[in-house]
Amino acid sequence: MTDNPAPPPEPGTQPPAAAAVPPAAPRKPGSAATLFWRRPDAATLRGALIAVVIAWIIELIYQVLYIVEAISWSINDGPGGVPQAIGDFFFYGLLKALFFFGPVFIVLWQLLPIVKESPLPVILKRAAVSGVAGLAGLIVFGIGEAIADIVNYSFAFGYFVVSMLWFPLILALGFTVQLIVGSVVAWIVAARAPKVVAAAPAAPPAT
Repeated sequence: MTDNPAPPPEPGTQPPAAAAVPPAAPRKPGSAATLFWRRPDAATLRGALIAVVIAWIIELIYQVLYIVEAISWSINDGPGGVPQAIGDFFFYGLLKALFFFGPVFIVLWQLLPIVKESPLPVILKRAAVSGVAGLAGLIVFGIGEAIADIVNYSFAFGYFVVSMLWFPLILALGFTVQLIVGSVVAWIVAARAPKVVAAAPAAPPAT
């Protein structure tokens, strides 16, 4: 007994095709709304520079006010606190600020750009995350301070931890708040920058 062959398809109809497998969706490239977005160009350099300079100026103003306060106290308490205030200006306002804002500037320039295409919440996140790079720079400085204390005096675990971790963390928190303010200002400046429109090609001369 043989199987009956399948009847041929009716004229004008086609046999059902196999279900087509949809192609895999391509991965979305990084955009301005993502946290990390690498755009090493003039726009990212300008935003990082504005944010860091403004944050550094805020720190310098704070240190100058501390000197003014020490001078006002010296009227009654003597000038003993003025040299310390001036020393803190150079130590915290310049040296330690350099170890914080140096790494922060590189990160904001290369990985966490401040550009007008990014929304403000993303800018705030990038400023806060870049503060971690500044904290790492302060920890490196704190390790050097701790080693110097061990050489000059002796090893003390409490002082070692304070110099290496606690003081850098406290300074980094304050610097990061100032950096967030500077980043917002840099974002506003970038958003208000005029858009450059390419000039239209000149019309060919009439014949």
